[in-house]
This record gives sequence, C-alpha cells and structure tokens, in this order.
Amino acid sequence: MSNYPDRGDEAEPVLDFDQAITHLLGFANLSRQNQDHDREQTLTLAACLGKVLAHPVLAPCAVPPCPVSALDGYAVNTEDLCAEGETCLPVSSRIAAGQVAPPLTGGTTARIFTGAALPPHANAVIAQEASYLSGDLVCFTQKPIVGEDVKATGSDLEEGQLLLERGRRLQPQDIALAASAGIDRLTVFQPLRVAVLCSGDELVDPGQPLSPGCIYNANRFLIPAQVEALGMLAISVERLADTLSATREALFAAAEIADVIITTGGVSVGEEDHIRAAIRSLGKVHIWRINMRPGKPFTFGQIGEECIPVLGLPGNPVSAFLNFALLAQPFLLKAQGVVAHQPLSLRLPAGFDRLKPKPHREFLRARIDPADPLSHVMLYPNQGSSALISTTWANGIAVLREQQTIQAGDLIEFIPFSWMN
Repeated sequence: MSNYPDRGDEAEPVLDFDQAITHLLGFANLSRQNQDHDREQTLTLAACLGKVLAHPVLAPCAVPPCPVSALDGYAVNTEDLCAEGETCLPVSSRIAAGQVAPPLTGGTTARIFTGAALPPHANAVIAQEASYLSGDLVCFTQKPIVGEDVKATGSDLEEGQLLLERGRRLQPQDIALAASAGIDRLTVFQPLRVAVLCSGDELVDPGQPLSPGCIYNANRFLIPAQVEALGMLAISVERLADTLSATREALFAAAEIADVIITTGGVSVGEEDHIRAAIRSLGKVHIWRINMRPGKPFTFGQIGEECIPVLGLPGNPVSAFLNFALLAQPFLLKAQGVVAHQPLSLRLPAGFDRLKPKPHREFLRARIDPADPLSHVMLYPNQGSSALISTTWANGIAVLREQQTIQAGDLIEFIPFSWMN
C-alpha cells in the first residue's frame, strides 16, 4: 500500500467543463491584480499594444473638428447653382488638407481636396468627375443637396463619446482610434507576473545530452510563450524536482514574486505527482480533474496569505497547450482586468466520423482550409497528448460534446486558434 499523501480525495466528483470554467473564472475576480488599483500605469500609445485599459477612454474633441470635404472636387454654395441645367463658376481659391480655408466668395467655387476644411459660406462639395473646365470657369452638370460629400463636425466622433471601455485588451485599431482623437497616452493595468514551474525529473533542457528515460522540456518554452503572447510577464521559469519538499519550496518562493503560478506535470495520481499535495499544504485546492480529453487532471488552488492562484496543467505538452488555451488563458485575461473574453467559434461540417459516443468533452486538434468557404473540419490522425506536432499542423480545435456522435457532414463546433485570444 502506498504511503503517498493526499489520496483521500480521489473519489471527489469530476467537474464537467462548463462547471469548471465558471468556477475558475469566479476566482479570477478575487485576484490580487484586480484588487490593487495602485498597479496601474500610464504609457505612450506605442507601448500599449496588448495591455488592458484601466479606465474608459472618452473623445476629448470632435472628429473631424470642422466640416471637411469627403472627396476631391469643388466646394460650392448651393444657392449659387442653377436649379436646372449647368452652372459655370470661377475658381476663387484652392484648399488642400491642413490649410486654413478663406471664406467662399459669392458666385464662385473653391478647388478642394479630400480632408480639407470646408470654407465658410460653402455648404456642399461636387466631385471633380461631375465637372469640367471651360476656359477659366468650372462647369457643373448637377446640383448637389446641402451637405452632400461633406463630413460634418463630429461625424466620426462626438466630443465626450465613449471610445474604449475599461477592461478592453488593446488591439492596433484601438490604439489608432485613440490617436485619431488626439490622445497620446493611456492608463492600463500593469501586466500580470506569471511564474512557470515545470515538474519532472525526466525533463532535460534542449541543447543538453539526452540520458536514457529522459525527454526534452518543451513546456519550459511553451507555457512562457503562451503567457507572453497575452502581453503578460513570464518570470521564474524553473524545473521542479519530483519531491514534495522541492515542490513546496518552489511554490512558496514563486508566491513571493508572482501574481499567478502555472505548473506543468505532477497533477495526476502517480506517486511522483506532488503539485496537488503541495498546494494543499500551502493553501487550498479548489478544482481537481475536469471531464475533458485531453487535460483531465487540471488543478486549481490558492496558496499563501495573499491567496496566489496556482494553475496546475498536465505534463504532456499537448494537454498543457490545450489546458492553457481553454482554461488558464481565460483565467489570466480576467485576472488581468479584461472584462469580457469569449473565444469565437464556427459551425462547420465535419470531415470525419466519430460514431462511438464518449462520456467526456473532447478537444481535438483540427484544421480547415481558410481559402475554401465549404471547408470541412479535418482531424490530425494522431490525437495523442504527446504529439506536439499536431498543434502546428492544426489551425484550431474541434469540440465534441459529451455523448456526441458525428458523421461526416454534420455541423460541429470549431474554434480557430487565431480567435482564442
């Protein structure tokens, strides 16, 4: 009989995936990052990509700030144009974008270019294609309505309009929007500091000789890269020895410097799996085992006086990759301050059969042809949890619900990797 500690909870119920993600995200609300308002920073726009807004952003001015021409043409006052037939007018001025427009003289027109300020007394723009030159005059073949081809003050943005909501993870277009309103700095949350600990005596760093029974440590690079891709900081990336004392010491040390700890390996039921026992000795385990494949032995707990979250991912790199994308990533984003994060999914026809129902939620590496609007979802032939090459072949995840059977052509859920973050 094993004397391994912390075996009494093997009979605890396995959570279904939806229960687990709801439970997990509830704890993200209590993270130290969300409660510490001093952890805000004001950055130039160039440094804001991927950061999370700490305050809503309002337009400080109207855009455009004055009426401007929507195209290249001629600014006119419609009262100077004949109701029927052509009107020919002399050109009194030429106005390019950025120039101060002089008032339009009655009975004349002004040559104007896209984005240029409409001159006072003008109330419409006629496209150059609807005009022709006749000596020193410009002749118009039609009469515009008032305001035609004029962008009114505030037509793009009104002063005081909400541009970006608190908790938005900033994308390039968000930064451009702020710049278009004259904003050069934004207040964002400082990025989460995430400690990454890889458990396993068999792990060897790439570039080192591989002893019998050992494997190269892909997770040492996988998880920090996934963390950094979210705009967060991966710190204290270490390999753990397979002992309870070493695991406890590493978790305790990481909790002193990190906002969140992510571990890989050591979360199953083997006698060399110490993560769960170490978490329990330093705090509390809230989640252990989820009814999903791969990635069932996912563990979540909190340690120390500040209740630092610990997310324990499986050691197999595919399971770690998917657990991070499906569980750790939404937790981290919410803990970072992101208000809403829900990966988008498609309903696409399956290019495979799955006739035997499974009692768990399956997340299968799959791909579609983005260039084919009728593309079927194809599975990588080896769905083993150590086949890391499947994650580079795939461009998304096919999701099969519990007890779901599939025949080729049935619509299934497909989540593109590019839509997950």
